[in-house]
Amino acid sequence: MIKGRCQVRVCGLKPVAPREILVYTKGMMVSDRTVFLGIDPGSGREGMTYVALDAEKRLLAIGGGKMPDILAYAAGQADVLAAVNHFYKPSQDASSTELQQRLFPEFGDDLFGRLRKEAVERLESSAGVGTVGMIEKDTRSAQQRSNLLVQQLEGLGYHPFPAEEEKRQWLRFSAQATFVSLCGGRLFDARSLEGRLQRQLILFEEKLPIKDPMDFFEEVTRRRLLLGRLPYEVIYAPGELNALAGAYTAWLAAFDHQRLVKEEDGSESGWYLPLPPLPAET
Repeated sequence: MIKGRCQVRVCGLKPVAPREILVYTKGMMVSDRTVFLGIDPGSGREGMTYVALDAEKRLLAIGGGKMPDILAYAAGQADVLAAVNHFYKPSQDASSTELQQRLFPEFGDDLFGRLRKEAVERLESSAGVGTVGMIEKDTRSAQQRSNLLVQQLEGLGYHPFPAEEEKRQWLRFSAQATFVSLCGGRLFDARSLEGRLQRQLILFEEKLPIKDPMDFFEEVTRRRLLLGRLPYEVIYAPGELNALAGAYTAWLAAFDHQRLVKEEDGSESGWYLPLPPLPAET
């Protein structure tokens, strides 16, 4: 969770080569300087989070803070496709928390059960409220932030995707729907330990340049568990995972648009959903 002042991590930036157009796609012209920006507006007391990828799907930066911090980074991008999380959730589908309780109604007396219990206790003690109530309370706030963010981006000269002649564009996506689509199954709660591991593994399997979440288990020892010193640095925060999914959605829109479908929600722009890759031919 990112609060207060802006926090930015620059990830292996290298000098940029002279400008060279790589490909002219259906929706935009892409160069080696095009940035694919994923933004998670957060909710409640959470800060906003952004992740930037380049045309080769390398991680450029992870940062966050308040609205002005996000807009400052967005304003500094000349060629960019930004994907904003708009928190779509099908009404007929059971909530992630309900699904988690069905699958694991109690914390088991094994290593994974103790890890889950420790993670939930950390979350509830830091937030002061239960996970279910916090998610329900923050949904409206997240939607409002998303809409306001889009308005502010348009004020910076961003145009709804696709706009072939425009260098700054934006689109909407749903992190929750993206992870459901790419995993092909049910998701654990986004803020739980297993939910974060699951989402990071989904993105890792999509060949994003992130840490293998399975390394988490290799670093868990009996001693570290007893002391409450778990390797949380291996796992990305929920907002970072959402923003990573957004940056990847933007990248797919430019380089693999056949893996995207546009979903209508009553707005003019709609939102975009990544599809799983086609099975390899045998």
